[in-house]
Amino acid sequence: MNWKKHVRTGLNLFMGTMAGVFLGSSLYTCWERVARPGLYAMMSVPWYTSILLHALVTAVCIGLALVVRRALR
Repeated sequence: MNWKKHVRTGLNLFMGTMAGVFLGSSLYTCWERVARPGLYAMMSVPWYTSILLHALVTAVCIGLALVVRRALR
């Protein structure tokens, strides 16, 4: 097998994993917000701030992986 195909496969796995972790953590945060509203009422930031931060990190990581994947063409 070509080494570029191995790298592309690894990058595809990485991007899928990042998307799955983001989806899972976002769903958990939403569920926890409903289950424990008092916990989030004490915080000085909105409850969805962690979701936005995870979205930014996920977008940057997937963007970098896409750049590397395109460079391997």
